[in-house]
Amino acid sequence: MNTDAPRGHIFGLGDLTSEFYLAPSSLKTISAGIGAALAIPTAKYAQLGTGKVSVGPALVFAAMPSNWVFGFRAYNVFSFAGNLDRPSVNQLNIYTFIYYDFSNRWFLTSTPSIFSNWNVKGSNKWVVPIGGGAGRAFKVNNQVIFLNLQSFYNILVPTSIGTKWTVRFSLEFFFPEANL
Repeated sequence: MNTDAPRGHIFGLGDLTSEFYLAPSSLKTISAGIGAALAIPTAKYAQLGTGKVSVGPALVFAAMPSNWVFGFRAYNVFSFAGNLDRPSVNQLNIYTFIYYDFSNRWFLTSTPSIFSNWNVKGSNKWVVPIGGGAGRAFKVNNQVIFLNLQSFYNILVPTSIGTKWTVRFSLEFFFPEANL
């Protein structure tokens, strides 16, 4: 793995995190579930990843009244393997989401990811962004896909990261029960 620091801004792939949930299907406008998260070190640059394999508990909640969808996914992962020269991981991620769906498949959205590195002392452990954007839902061969663009300003950010602005482009694939 290349750990050389590039000059200027850093652009690249970070660690890959997968979340798995079990949720009852009897509720129509509210969903909740429990599960697990697995993080695998796939970052090209050390600044973009942990260098550790991590696992931990996960929760999800969503409410869908009328044209709105809102809720959160949260997990806390702990490292158990990986690069011995890198610090251990004890990281919380709270991914909040709010969507307002217009009738033409366009939507407004805000999906900030709030992070905390519990291994850091003091207030320098949090990343708290605010912002949002817009997107569109569409189908390709019965596959539901969401495409959106958002911008966020970090109201709290560790001095070691320093960046105040983030732009996120997202392409999300949905697999509703009817497609299984």
